[in-house]
Amino acid sequence: MNIPLKVRIKDWGWRRVLFGTFLRILYRLVGLRLNRVWIGHGRLDLEPPPFDPPEGYDVRMVTREDLMPFARKEYLLDPEFLDVAFGNGDIVTAAFYDGDLVSYTFNTTKRTIVDDQLELLVPDGFRYGYKGWTHPDHRRKYVSRMLWAPRRKYYEENNLNHRGAWYIQLNNYPSRLYTHRHLNMIGIRTGFFGSVRLFGREIPFNSRWARKMGLILVRKGDNNTRLYTD
Repeated sequence: MNIPLKVRIKDWGWRRVLFGTFLRILYRLVGLRLNRVWIGHGRLDLEPPPFDPPEGYDVRMVTREDLMPFARKEYLLDPEFLDVAFGNGDIVTAAFYDGDLVSYTFNTTKRTIVDDQLELLVPDGFRYGYKGWTHPDHRRKYVSRMLWAPRRKYYEENNLNHRGAWYIQLNNYPSRLYTHRHLNMIGIRTGFFGSVRLFGREIPFNSRWARKMGLILVRKGDNNTRLYTD
């Protein structure tokens, strides 16, 4: 989305606009991507109560077979991606409206793919939401809260109380500045990671605190054992 410069300065401040422009230039030059790492509180009792779906919505945990009819470009899904996700045992919830797929989220507790060259290590005791989509006609209708209900039930029934982990690009100000949460729901910043591109090869880097936590970027095929210490 191309937001006019005057609007960005008004909403974000000129320092953030300059920093965001600087990062975009570096991305074009060397493919730099820089992300802040966050962890959640890990308490299901502090999560918002389940939101009952309005009439017409069918919200549930889904299987590969449920999503295969929608493995098309307009849903940002393809058969290969679904094979990897469900083969990895990932947790997938989706919302349907009158039989049509309108939203989904993918969560994992294991190593997962970031792009063609990089993967993300997810440490034990954490869950990572790595893909989500909502049809434009169904945004701002609390669909994300609807999707949380079956996932929460699954966590409770299986005695899973993983802490959430996620990352946000440093210049993604719409997400960083306008995601409002109660104080007891605010995540904890814990380092950063990113990558640069040199001669077509993506090289990941991770800060000390990200390495200590264990949520780090690695090259595909990098199976080296890592020790997390102070």
